[in-house]
Amino acid sequence: ILMYSDHFGGHTTTFLMNDLKGLASSNKVTYACIGKTEGQFVHSDIRVLPYHIGALKRKVRWMLETNGWYLTFKCSEFSNALHSILEETTPDIIQCNFGYEALRLTDNITAKHKHIPIVINFLGYDASFHLNRNSYVKKLKEIAGWSNVNATCNTTFLKRNLEAKGIKFRKNEVIYTGVDTTFFQRDPD
Repeated sequence: ILMYSDHFGGHTTTFLMNDLKGLASSNKVTYACIGKTEGQFVHSDIRVLPYHIGALKRKVRWMLETNGWYLTFKCSEFSNALHSILEETTPDIIQCNFGYEALRLTDNITAKHKHIPIVINFLGYDASFHLNRNSYVKKLKEIAGWSNVNATCNTTFLKRNLEAKGIKFRKNEVIYTGVDTTFFQRDPD
């Protein structure tokens, strides 16, 4: 399994770590990301992918995206590193956390690896706030049409938000996930 999100190890992503621990208990899991926070979350196979976009290009992309005209995450160095990992690990499935972040992966995967099943986990703002951007909705509709892409949502509300915008994946299951509240114990002092 290849898991992907933009960042690994942030203190607010305990639910991702719970997914990773669960999957890694019975599968070989490689975690790919573009940034890693050092801390108490660890995994034996984390790959940090390069993703560098110049300031001017980033500003133009942001303007195009926020105005609903165009959205792209294409980056040749990211794509090359991603394909090296896919060649080396030969995953049976790719799990992307957060719909918005999954677009970075889908924009950079080439035809050689488009046969690998991809599951996109919609976990909040990616199926609510970001749906206000036409460029994002258009991109999601496009990848929802790919035969290898399916989705999960952590609430029925998020699934209905996607459907209301005409974003219909072949399969989109609601899987209730949450935060490990024992991780966030109050310090009595």
